Amino acid sequence: MLECAHMEKQPIPQIEGFTFRQRLTASARGEIWRAEQRALERDVLVLCFHPETVRNAALLDALFAAIRRLASIKTDLFPDIVDLVRTADEVYVILEDTHAQHLIGLLAGRRLNAEQANVIASKLAEGFSRLRGAGLVYANLNPENLYLSDLSEPILPDISLLQFEAGKGPVAMPDSLEASPVYAAPEQYLAPQEVDSRADMFSLGLTLYTLVSGQVPFSGLDPEAVMRAKLEHTVASPCDFSPSLPPAFAATLERLCQRDPAERPQDWDEVLFDFHLAARGEEPYRVRPPEHSVIAPPDPKARRRAGATVWVNASVHRPPTALFRGSGPRQPLSHHPVTVSRTELRRYEARRRARLRRRARIRLLMGILWGIVLLLLIAIAIRVWTR
Repeated sequence: MLECAHMEKQPIPQIEGFTFRQRLTASARGEIWRAEQRALERDVLVLCFHPETVRNAALLDALFAAIRRLASIKTDLFPDIVDLVRTADEVYVILEDTHAQHLIGLLAGRRLNAEQANVIASKLAEGFSRLRGAGLVYANLNPENLYLSDLSEPILPDISLLQFEAGKGPVAMPDSLEASPVYAAPEQYLAPQEVDSRADMFSLGLTLYTLVSGQVPFSGLDPEAVMRAKLEHTVASPCDFSPSLPPAFAATLERLCQRDPAERPQDWDEVLFDFHLAARGEEPYRVRPPEHSVIAPPDPKARRRAGATVWVNASVHRPPTALFRGSGPRQPLSHHPVTVSRTELRRYEARRRARLRRRARIRLLMGILWGIVLLLLIAIAIRVWTR
């Protein structure tokens, strides 16, 4: 029998030196609160753990090790770690408050369009790529956890379910599912200790699916039924609920939402490249070739050295209008081999970062110019007033 750990609201925390103001988000392990640190007169985020989490020493050891690893990498996707407190009486984590706003609240019932979703997805993929480089899995991506900074950068304040990839650090998991049942990858139900970053890809796909289609997949089902549906069915195309969505972007989401991890992208460079193609109206490349193919080297390391031989999905199968389609026989796909080197992926990423830097410089210059104009207007007004 599948169980889902409860996520009931806890009372307002009582920690000396903090004034708690707003509860941002929660998970099965704890809650993120916006609070004032009175001694320093600053706003911070505080991750407060549930009592059952505090009592699980092995779980806390693994989580704190993962948070320390996160603090050692440079990424804007997560708030900076200010302090970790673990004493006999108190256990909490202090994070920098970026004053980000809840994405769902900003949308106010509207949907993201494909262009907006593509920008957010690319920034999330870049952050998750660095997370994977540190051997970590976020394991809790869903619309409720997604915030946007003042510069429209995605922020994930809740790090309570952070864990190491299998074999890259201590992993201690409870018997029940801790992530959101709707957005968790199928492998998180079966072997949560052995998940890798492809689980984050699945959650990213379903999160974007919800934001662009306005539909929550598997809604109305109990956790056990959700698990069965994910293991036996594939999510329907978001175009069924949002016909105006570009087919290329929908195909990119469908690839991320595959129930078999082997059918999803195998690294975040592929995800970034797929979204780059979707922005140009091109469908994603399938990097994993058919098993009978002898074109690509069978060794993944050899394939990375030689360049990735990829296959374009030449036929677009539109499923019937339903929440998910069955697991029956698939339509045969025709594949055309195209060679895309890892160097091309790196060059694309370098060009994208250069564009972001140029935009930042332009925004800075525009701000300076408007400041100068404002000062001139004020000076003129003062001169006129004093006459």
